Amino acid sequence: MDLPLNALWAFAVSARHLNFAHAANELHLSPTAVSQHVKNLEARYGVRLFHRLPRGLALTDEGRAILPAVPASFDRLAESLQQLRDGRPRETLTLGVVATYAVGWLLPRLAAFQMACPHVDLRLHHAQDLMDVPLLRSYRVDEWDRWCTVAGVPVPPLRGMVFDSSLALAEAAALGAGVALLPTVLFQRDLAHGRLVRPWSLTFRPSERHSSHCRSGPASAARPPRGRAAPAHSAGRGVRPGIPQSGLAGTGNGGG
Repeated sequence: MDLPLNALWAFAVSARHLNFAHAANELHLSPTAVSQHVKNLEARYGVRLFHRLPRGLALTDEGRAILPAVPASFDRLAESLQQLRDGRPRETLTLGVVATYAVGWLLPRLAAFQMACPHVDLRLHHAQDLMDVPLLRSYRVDEWDRWCTVAGVPVPPLRGMVFDSSLALAEAAALGAGVALLPTVLFQRDLAHGRLVRPWSLTFRPSERHSSHCRSGPASAARPPRGRAAPAHSAGRGVRPGIPQSGLAGTGNGGG
């Protein structure tokens, strides 16, 4: 593509000053040279970009239409060339995380990440509720329904794999697959080592049984979804009396 870059830049500067003489001072050219660049651009595309007035210039409709794109394109080109000068193009990495996980596990590691990957711009999106994170399920099909009922939040759509053991469910959560309801007493080591974390403090006690909600990363007293106050109960059907069950999720650091 053969773009008249000099003529386009002469047009952009002239449009900013609305005066060929002032544009010429900025470009270190003569007013005649700037005017000729603009005339060549107009002739190339068969449109008038300026009305020539006795005391300056005025943009035509066509000139106003293309003006925003011209300096923006030069700015993007300058940024790309600067990346080449820096030796490596910049990349953007966007992560969706529960706020508790971000504070408890991710933020303390950001400085090391930025030192290791200075070319990556990290953007964090805080998941606000259960609709934003995958919910891992066990064979106890109603546990998330009951947990959401107690929490006072809508039950999100449940889909995906179903696990037949708490160990497999916990490993999936630790690997970052989502949030699972699990007996916390059986996974204290994972919580202590940061493989699992509790994003909400919600607990559930049907009769003498109770459960709560956890996610990978250090343990936390985070608030339940949507800022609800933590009720006394969480999901836990089928759990032996006396064994707490919580929603656990993983940092993706499955190897511990």
